[in-house]
Amino acid sequence: MRKGESDLVQRLDRAVDTVVHSERFKKIYSHWYAAPAPYWNTQRTILSMSALLMLVATGMLVWRYRSLQNLNRRLTSESEMRRDAENQLQHLNADLKETVRRQTEDLAEAQRMAKIGSWVQDLRQDSLDWR
Repeated sequence: MRKGESDLVQRLDRAVDTVVHSERFKKIYSHWYAAPAPYWNTQRTILSMSALLMLVATGMLVWRYRSLQNLNRRLTSESEMRRDAENQLQHLNADLKETVRRQTEDLAEAQRMAKIGSWVQDLRQDSLDWR
């Protein structure tokens, strides 16, 4: 541009002002010269914390499930052991009752053969009987 061409200078000034004040120029300028948006914005922070919370809750649920499984296994095992012990006790009790019954019969037979008896004391009635 030459000196003295004020008309051209004014037209260029208006054109530059129009471009500088346009929305497109502002977008281009902010894209290249503005500070970048921070990576940890509110949305990403909330999303990350939610994911972490879900992960912890899932871990706790898995731990609780496995703990209950172990407890259930132990209870089942102890229940089976008790059932077996109860069956053994019932068999032993039946054997003991049979042994006492036979010995009582043998004693009664021996007393009958010897023509002797025995004293029986009833503590509830406070009595003593010969049989």
